[in-house]
Amino acid sequence: MCTKGRVQFATLMLLPLLAGMMLSQPAEAQGADSKTAIELFKVMDLPTTMRDLTSTNTDQLIQSYPALSGSRKALEKFFEETVGYSALEADLAKIYASAFTDAELKELINFYKSPTGRKSSREMPKLYAMGADLGRRKVEARQDELQKILTQAMQPESNAPTTSKKKGK
Repeated sequence: MCTKGRVQFATLMLLPLLAGMMLSQPAEAQGADSKTAIELFKVMDLPTTMRDLTSTNTDQLIQSYPALSGSRKALEKFFEETVGYSALEADLAKIYASAFTDAELKELINFYKSPTGRKSSREMPKLYAMGADLGRRKVEARQDELQKILTQAMQPESNAPTTSKKKGK
């Protein structure tokens, strides 16, 4: 597999995980109820968003590796069972419940019920995908430079640049 293919494959494999993480915002542990977090997920239509993302990831993977086209159903099943909404719901709810109070989750629920919140739910996955694609293209444009850095970093320490041990006076 060429380096470009490895970068694309790694990006595609990380997207489902990023989907769950992109909605998480770090905060102090708050101890909210997981049920409220699940209500938020439903208002955000997170199950549909994650299902669509799984489908998109599968499409992109098959586009990059056409030999996988016969394995579409198996790939979709794997992604759904591993990083699909139902596989992650309880853990994501715990994450949200630890990051937000019930009152904050209810504020988010109200926001996502608003026209702007509904638009945000629809548009954010697209915007994140566009941002990820932009980042991928920027890295690919400088792939030779990155490869040199990685190759140099993997060399034994004897070949690594050394710093002067003399102290200035």
